[in-house]
Amino acid sequence: MAVKKRIEVLFNVVLLHLLGVAVVIIVVINSTFLFGWSIKYDHLEEMVGLSASNIHKNYMQLLDYLQFPWIKNLHMSDFKSSAHGLEHMQEVKHLFMFDFSVAIVLSIIAALIFYRINKQNEWWMYYRPFKVSYVIPVITSGVILMNFNNFFIMFHEVFFRNNYWVFDPDLDPVINILTDNFFLSCFMAGLIYLEIYFLIINLVIKKQLNFRK
Repeated sequence: MAVKKRIEVLFNVVLLHLLGVAVVIIVVINSTFLFGWSIKYDHLEEMVGLSASNIHKNYMQLLDYLQFPWIKNLHMSDFKSSAHGLEHMQEVKHLFMFDFSVAIVLSIIAALIFYRINKQNEWWMYYRPFKVSYVIPVITSGVILMNFNNFFIMFHEVFFRNNYWVFDPDLDPVINILTDNFFLSCFMAGLIYLEIYFLIINLVIKKQLNFRK
């Protein structure tokens, strides 16, 4: 394979990996069953003195604010927010909006990439790179599980320019329902979704290779 073609394949593989991450983030955000599990597992009703349905309602109010650009202000029925807490949530909202935009743009580019791969019958060039991709979620999950607390801190230090993400439960009581177990389950679910994404791409490649024999 010529050097130019190798660079093109590498570039396409990286873009398709980034698309996978962007889409997985959206899927995780909307995997509300994870929060439902946390309500029971972390005994949130006893912790905050609200019913499961009210806790879920407040969570959905937060989620709607973070996901929908036309919702400009965060309001939760049973949880107040400090100025720093609101600023942090606004920063999270901006990250979500950026991720949605990236997912849309990369989806269009991916469609063009697959069209060209199919037209030029180059599926075989992508077989090995995506076989290797299976190990990415496995290694990442190992790193996370070794010390989730340190990983969580590093994650926030990378994506946020301040420490407003360190909530005071008295000023931002919503943190009481956003437990470490919930965030851990989100990260692990994301890695499982990413593994499924790689599996789907590998199945598509194998099907095309078998079809063209």
